[in-house]
Amino acid sequence: MPLEPLLPSERIELAIYRSVAYFGQEWTTSISSLLESVQHFGVQATNLSVVERLEYLEADHNIDLTKWAGGRSASRSEWGDAEKFFYVDDFRIAITPVGRKYFESLEQREGVLRPNGTVESQVFVSHIAEEKAVALVLQKYVQLAFRNELPVFVASDKTSIGGGRKWFEHIIGSLRRAKVVLSLVSQESHTRPWINFEAGFGDGAEAVVIPIAIKGFSLGNLKFPLAGSNGRPVDDIEGILLDIARETHSVAEKVDHLQFTEDMQAAEESLTYKSLVMKPVKLIRGGSMELIFEMSNQGNTDVELLFVEATILRDLCVGSWSPTLWPNTVEFDTPSKNGKSFLNLRYWSYATANIQRLPPVLTRSMGTIRPKYLSFQLNQELIEAKNSTDDTLVTYQIHARGYDTVPESMQFNDIERRGSRGT
Repeated sequence: MPLEPLLPSERIELAIYRSVAYFGQEWTTSISSLLESVQHFGVQATNLSVVERLEYLEADHNIDLTKWAGGRSASRSEWGDAEKFFYVDDFRIAITPVGRKYFESLEQREGVLRPNGTVESQVFVSHIAEEKAVALVLQKYVQLAFRNELPVFVASDKTSIGGGRKWFEHIIGSLRRAKVVLSLVSQESHTRPWINFEAGFGDGAEAVVIPIAIKGFSLGNLKFPLAGSNGRPVDDIEGILLDIARETHSVAEKVDHLQFTEDMQAAEESLTYKSLVMKPVKLIRGGSMELIFEMSNQGNTDVELLFVEATILRDLCVGSWSPTLWPNTVEFDTPSKNGKSFLNLRYWSYATANIQRLPPVLTRSMGTIRPKYLSFQLNQELIEAKNSTDDTLVTYQIHARGYDTVPESMQFNDIERRGSRGT
């Protein structure tokens, strides 16, 4: 009896499994990192569709979902609120014995376990999911130049998928066999874990790693391991082909440079990025000092905000001051560290009739905004006398749907000061 082809939902489930299995049998991740990994495996998905499949997989006992809370690991069912479980901080996915059997059945239906058809990649194009269009254009012209005789592996290209191995093993195998790794680097991608992992692995496997700068990125901004390799701008297609020809002992034919430039420009212009910026400011007005925060979207696509938060040493605030608590919109708590009390303030985008919520969407055209209720009333006298220590670090973070962020910190004394007494 022939095997049924995989449904789109099953392809997402299989990509989730491969993402987790890439790191072992469990993985602590954020929903945005998981989505990037799923897309890296060539599967079309959204945050919502990934969350939906996670819920189904757990209900069928194929995975366990847990999250650290209150000093212990709490299960998904204990949390109740799906929004806070999946979209606030990291959660843990673990593959169960039942799940391993289920995922193996999906792989058999996909044909991955058939013992033939392995692609012997000579060129490996490393890229983030958002830059798929550029990777596919580069793959097309490399294949044209070498008359389709030189396998070019691109994770988002389904024809790069070979049988005989599980998918995550196939990526590693392709890196091991690659003579050349072309790492697409941009302002958005050059610090991403996938790019640096694949570059480091390729270098360890003695492949020649060539950073390829796209979207006008300066190669001088690279950090190791990519900083140790000589790179080229993507419009230097002749130089890229010469590098590949040298390392693979092949002969490259000329390609239509004008057509390549046109296709590559169209691909670059089609890319969408999310780039959020947040910074603290000490603002003096009306004879008092506040710590406020400014936010802007410097990317080219709108971002859906969930909440913003900031943490400051309690002693830096006016002793009698405390933020106003508005349920579901403004929350705060007072965690302790090294015997010191801190104030953590969270400002949500949930709608309410009583208080101005955090804007639910941040667009580039909005410019710089100041979240109204993310502010701290500061004790000026204490601030003037206090030296900067680890205790005076101000920590802050934006949480947005489909956008992976990490907490940022700045020494209190280094924060920009605006205004003057008496203004």
